[in-house]
Amino acid sequence: MALLATGNASLVVRDEVIALPVRGISPSHLGIAARRDDERPLVMAYLAAAAQWGAGTS
Repeated sequence: MALLATGNASLVVRDEVIALPVRGISPSHLGIAARRDDERPLVMAYLAAAAQWGAGTS
């Protein structure tokens, strides 16, 4: 079992994997972690995009 955003449900649903809406829970916060010395371009781009989105400038 995993909780995921509604928009991501279609990415994981397949043969024996289903997605059910969960109601009655409060909004949550997303945290992102990466190794301090990980400077791979994809990781850096993901962290930058998350920072922009979190700051409301996406």
